[in-house]
Amino acid sequence: MAWPEDGIAILSHAPGPRLDKKIAGAQGRSRQKLLQHAGRWLATYPGDRRRSSTFGPGFWIKRCLSRDHDAIAPEDRALLDRMIAALRVQKDHVKGCSVVQAASHGDYVGMNAHYHRGTICGVDVQGEYWGALAREAARFLVWQQIHDSARPSERTHGLATQDVQAFLSSGVLPQIEHDTTFPFFAGEQLYGRFVEDYHRTDIRANTRAAMTSYLSQHCK
Repeated sequence: MAWPEDGIAILSHAPGPRLDKKIAGAQGRSRQKLLQHAGRWLATYPGDRRRSSTFGPGFWIKRCLSRDHDAIAPEDRALLDRMIAALRVQKDHVKGCSVVQAASHGDYVGMNAHYHRGTICGVDVQGEYWGALAREAARFLVWQQIHDSARPSERTHGLATQDVQAFLSSGVLPQIEHDTTFPFFAGEQLYGRFVEDYHRTDIRANTRAAMTSYLSQHCK
């Protein structure tokens, strides 16, 4: 917070390492506990600022298509076209389904949280963002997947199965959304990250692998 006219600036510091790095350095049960804790943070942060709504997937498909694709190579553009097809396959199944919206972080990923002595501190929490909690959950897990050097042997919706199970076991989402909005948003987030971070050659292959796995499940 800053009031330059009064010469006042207030800074805060979140102790501990970044949460994504803490998760990446953990294995087995320790990693699962961290991801479950991360899910509980997202479940707790909005408090009572929640509402029930119905899901409109068409908006998110249009948003994917509206992104700038000029820098995308032809072979990767074809991969993105298949991702859109996979989202459209799910459209009729999820349209109008129940979705929990909440005033949440808005950009809850491992880079925007620190872990210190059993406590997660959210970073870059700005204003009040109303959106689907399922999209927040998918954003967190997609970020971790594409920035983590680990290559999972088992995947669900393109993401490490154990990571997904641990995060969702926190109760952050109603059980029904595990099979409706969450899978859809996992695809939407993979699409968005691939386009937005296409210049990042260090994570491009990892994101491509996640998308290929997602397509094997959702666009056979």
